[in-house]
Amino acid sequence: MRCQSCGDSGPTKHVVFYQNIGMVIMRSSKTVEGELCKACINQVFWKFTLTTAVLGWWGMISLIVTPLFLINNIGRFLGTISMKPHAIAPPAPHPTADLTEHARARLTPFITEIQHRISAGEAKDVVCGSVARRAGVSALQAELMASELGV
Repeated sequence: MRCQSCGDSGPTKHVVFYQNIGMVIMRSSKTVEGELCKACINQVFWKFTLTTAVLGWWGMISLIVTPLFLINNIGRFLGTISMKPHAIAPPAPHPTADLTEHARARLTPFITEIQHRISAGEAKDVVCGSVARRAGVSALQAELMASELGV
């Protein structure tokens, strides 16, 4: 199954994580829900849980909500401990420094994703590495494609 966060194929699990930030008079909360892979579950769990543990207590409602959110997050995370991380696809057998027509054809379905993720602030090398693994090309070829796209 595909992870709804990163798009990689592999084992996923349905999870719901909450984050709360108390601000004395008001509060801010976020939720992530979906079928996520082990790596994305770990990333969301630690970010949301640590933020909530440190910043979640400041306010009357937050004093009640924060422990519930922390218990939920820890419980959901413990339910994913036995998940195996998905296998990372091996790099292309003979990566090249040129953006060949073959590589261009394999990267074309990912153009929108590349533009969106880089424009949203993700590091270019991280985006290109992720896309390259799924497209079966080298990360350098994905970066060359991103440069051609002007991102």
